[in-house]
Amino acid sequence: MSLLSIRKTHVLLEEIYQEMGQNVDSPPRKVTVAAVIHNPCAGEYQEDLKPLYGLGEEIGGYLAEKGDRPWASSRIRWKAMVKAP
Repeated sequence: MSLLSIRKTHVLLEEIYQEMGQNVDSPPRKVTVAAVIHNPCAGEYQEDLKPLYGLGEEIGGYLAEKGDRPWASSRIRWKAMVKAP
């Protein structure tokens, strides 16, 4: 049974068409994907967080898939960032 419960996602695509006043021939793209999820451990002490490892894998795969759309290209530089409260 999955612990993953997604409240919302946000996808941002950045394309740069000019640098220092010069047009860019092949605009680089960057995509940022973020999700707000339910923390099953919120509000209580957990000695062992290993059950959450699978949750991290699952949300990582989901976000990667969400950012890899047909408009995406191989020029996108992927960077993963996790922020804990």
